[in-house]
Amino acid sequence: MREAVVSYKDRVLTREELLAHLPKNLTPADSTRLSQDYIRRWLREQYVLDVASDSIADLEGRISWQLADYRRKLIQLELERYLVGRHLDTLVTPAQIVAYQAEHPDLFLARDYCYRVRYAEVPATAVNPEVRTTLASPDSATVVALAAQLAPEARALVLPEQYVPADSLARWQRAAPAGVVLANARPMGPVLAYPGRGSTPGSFHYFYLLEVIRPGNTLPLALVADDIYLRILTERRYKLLLQYETKYTQEAESHPDSRQY
Repeated sequence: MREAVVSYKDRVLTREELLAHLPKNLTPADSTRLSQDYIRRWLREQYVLDVASDSIADLEGRISWQLADYRRKLIQLELERYLVGRHLDTLVTPAQIVAYQAEHPDLFLARDYCYRVRYAEVPATAVNPEVRTTLASPDSATVVALAAQLAPEARALVLPEQYVPADSLARWQRAAPAGVVLANARPMGPVLAYPGRGSTPGSFHYFYLLEVIRPGNTLPLALVADDIYLRILTERRYKLLLQYETKYTQEAESHPDSRQY
């Protein structure tokens, strides 16, 4: 028999129902506090139900069809989740992502300027023309190799290349010493290059601008791959559910217990 926690007239809140409405892994103090809060809300709701029934004529008749409709929708939603969980193909290959962008070019156009940048922090003792030339290389592997070469003794830091909006460059500009002008940046040249301060004295900070994405240009795949993945899954889900909707409609109409008057 289920353990009752609180009752109101002929209605009972069981401990099982109470625990189902509480978050998991609560401390004893939090569990007690939230349990008492829920019990108070439950009692208030039971009283409000009685007030509504006494105040509104034919309330049950007016809402019964809405409750039945809501129940049907909940059942259908659970079936959709079941079908998607069992039958939706969630594997999307890199080739499919590339193909999707090519098939829908207008969906992936830049609305504002976007920049592909590289940041590097190099100790002043390791800075020379060869290092600066390598840091500006379009070949990322070359830059990574340089960082590995300098790291053991010089603790060079090269962050992964990333795409950033214009306001990020503006923040970097504000962080740079006076006289370092961001507006002079050009592709494959240093956006900023200045001596380190504070926690990194004796180092030079380099920001390289590798690519400029202008408004109206196609966004790079690195920026839209996750969005494309979700779009592909959404389309697959829609097609899957439509397939079952068509199947169930045909089966319902041809079922021997189905009659139209």
